[in-house]
Amino acid sequence: MIKHCAILLLCLCALPSLAMTSLDDSALSGVTGQALIQMSQITGTGTNGTNGTGSSGFTFYRLGFDGSIDLNANINQLRLGCGGINGAGGCDISIDQMSISGNGCANRALNCDAVMTNPYIELAIANNSTPTTRSLAGFRVSAQNMSGLLSFGQNGPTANGINTFSGYMTTNSITGTAQTQAVNLGGQTDPNQTVLSFATNPNILLCTSGCYNGNIATADPSKSQGVNIPSLSVPFTGSPAVINGNRVTSTSVVATGAVPTVSLNGGQLFVNMQTQICVAFFICVPTATVNMQGSVSGLQTQINFNEGLGYIHNVQVNSPFYLSFQKQALQWPGAVAADIAQPGWWMSFADPVNLGTLNPAQQVSIVPTFNQMATAFANYFNANPIPISTSQGLQQLFNGQMTVNVGALQIASTLYMNLTNLQLDSHQNVTPNCMGSYKFC
Repeated sequence: MIKHCAILLLCLCALPSLAMTSLDDSALSGVTGQALIQMSQITGTGTNGTNGTGSSGFTFYRLGFDGSIDLNANINQLRLGCGGINGAGGCDISIDQMSISGNGCANRALNCDAVMTNPYIELAIANNSTPTTRSLAGFRVSAQNMSGLLSFGQNGPTANGINTFSGYMTTNSITGTAQTQAVNLGGQTDPNQTVLSFATNPNILLCTSGCYNGNIATADPSKSQGVNIPSLSVPFTGSPAVINGNRVTSTSVVATGAVPTVSLNGGQLFVNMQTQICVAFFICVPTATVNMQGSVSGLQTQINFNEGLGYIHNVQVNSPFYLSFQKQALQWPGAVAADIAQPGWWMSFADPVNLGTLNPAQQVSIVPTFNQMATAFANYFNANPIPISTSQGLQQLFNGQMTVNVGALQIASTLYMNLTNLQLDSHQNVTPNCMGSYKFC
């Protein structure tokens, strides 16, 4: 060891060219550089009311690193603010099996890192100019931008991953496709036993009763085969979801989509006439069996989603980011107007995150919309009664049933659905971020 040190000293002494030399002003003006570590002080502005809408009264001290940090990490359980300032019985942030990595890598666990650009630590000081009341109001770990993929838990039929979330996060516009269940409307197997009614306009030769515009035919679902509605693919789009608050467990979003054309072919309804149809006073038909033909298009759907955060497992991030703790509501410098960090732990993403395509994993029942569809049909046929001709009247008289082709109907109506806590399809499957065969590490 002594021998090595002696050799090192001899080498240093033999390098006189490394000695420091002075520079005059002209030479110094040609030298450029940038500090790796930066410090700054920011005076808060704006109104700081009871909801913390601003940062007035606070002084912020920031220690920053002018560079980037590559990060690939797995956290089995992230628990912050359990009990504490926001009360017992829960955590401000509770996430299981959280992984942080780059996005779009062939092997997520190998050379695939999230990137935090210009990270920094910041302190919020209240009453900075008054030594007797000066206090630490909060601190945060932040970055001017974070780019990567966050995943939580495992995709499945029960909620897991994000248990509670405190912070601010918005998403891009919601997109997806819902596959509906094949169902029967207005028939014996209709779970709602939905009653369909149609205004008719009989024009039958020698008709002496019931042949007036608007004679209502009302279906009896206990005797009808109904209208079979096949499974349909309903694409939808929705406004961005917003998560903003303490210990949030779910988010709501409204999505809309066009219902594909529904075929009425093969439907059969047993109907009671409002006024029986009589021919020559003595041949009367109080009921009819109607074989339906035609189609319906123009229907829209509005889907009110209320989705537990535990069904969201992949979040693509490219946004300014911070994780903070504060003892009172305040707005950190650079935060968007809606992002008021509430007391306790708070996680924030300034720019919208991308959840990808949100397709329900299971087929969706449209039975809750049946009464709405029945109303839409009734309103349409009240304005456009179904014509019944002499030949159709004779079919009913001699065959016990008649065929009615309503044609290609255009019914402009919106059907409303409420969907809660749906498991999503493989787009929300989590790509492992563990080496080898470990599912989580």
